[in-house]
Amino acid sequence: MTRLRIQMLFALGVLCVVPPAWSAGLLKWERESVDVAAQPGQRVVHVDFPFMNCGNKPVTIVSVETSCRCTSADSSKKTYAPGEKDAISVDFTVGGQEGLVVKSVTVTTDGAELSPFTLTLRVTIPRPDRAR
Repeated sequence: MTRLRIQMLFALGVLCVVPPAWSAGLLKWERESVDVAAQPGQRVVHVDFPFMNCGNKPVTIVSVETSCRCTSADSSKKTYAPGEKDAISVDFTVGGQEGLVVKSVTVTTDGAELSPFTLTLRVTIPRPDRAR
């Protein structure tokens, strides 16, 4: 087989497996990872993960799951029209933790994505003796 023929077969195989973004809803994130520093005595750290539906069909958020009970996450609604923007709002309760804490939020949609999105929150929490 010629090199061109092999490349064409590969491209056709990819198109058959991966749905084109223009044929379905597709969320694009402004950022999928955030690093923040908690202030001394801060009880809750709030972060937003903005996104936009860049496809031409509505996308529904099927589930939003956090990595632990000290983290909560949600969106203002579940279904987003093409071109619509919003954010997943995440609240992390500091509690007695200190140092670098990494939490994740898994967002599953009915869009063209092949797997769920993983949003990552890295919080640096000061030691209590530094908070005084």
